[in-house]
Amino acid sequence: MNSSINQTLSRTILTSTVTLIPILCLFLFGGAILRDSSLAIIVGVVVGTYSSIFIASPIVLWWTRARGGGGTGGTTALRREITQKATTANPIAR
Repeated sequence: MNSSINQTLSRTILTSTVTLIPILCLFLFGGAILRDSSLAIIVGVVVGTYSSIFIASPIVLWWTRARGGGGTGGTTALRREITQKATTANPIAR
């Protein structure tokens, strides 16, 4: 889960930065109508980036833990299930 968030974080920041560069140019060098439109887009990109990093990530982590998966807990449960199936199928292994 941690590596997934780290990979997504770098992509999110790079995408937001690349998107903001031309929009900031439109905001600074455009006319009144372009300035208003680009300001709305800038606010949307900033809020979307903030949401992706600081709101969506904790929700996904909480959701994964609530479902019983994620982290080492899910791997341990899977190992336990495989071990139980193996010992049930082969009584000599006990």
